[in-house]
Amino acid sequence: MTRLKQWGVMAGVALAVLAAGYVWGAWGRRAAERELARSNALVALGEARRHALSGSLDLYKLNFGAAATHFETARATTDRVRGALAEAGSTADPADLAAAVTALDEARALAAKLDQAAGQKAAAAITLLDKAASAP
Repeated sequence: MTRLKQWGVMAGVALAVLAAGYVWGAWGRRAAERELARSNALVALGEARRHALSGSLDLYKLNFGAAATHFETARATTDRVRGALAEAGSTADPADLAAAVTALDEARALAAKLDQAAGQKAAAAITLLDKAASAP
């Protein structure tokens, strides 16, 4: 009977060690996952900014087709990031990102019409993307 008690105590200790290890490992997991998601969203926001700047540069080179493509890519990326930032708990204003999506869509439409005013819309979108990226 004492042998059975010893095995029971060892199994209980092993179970307690496993439970403690799980709790210790999961302690900061949620916060780390949220920060990882926020970091990935900010990287994607930087990618959207890069595409918007590339589109602006293409406008100066009078390459309206490439500019429209860059603006469309920036718009799609910003639209995707808008939901990711909200899920990650960012304090970035979703209205700023919505306005940036609208400005990039207008810039794409203007570039498709061979209108140089697309650069002004792109500049407005870049300003909004910078504001969203700098939010804590």
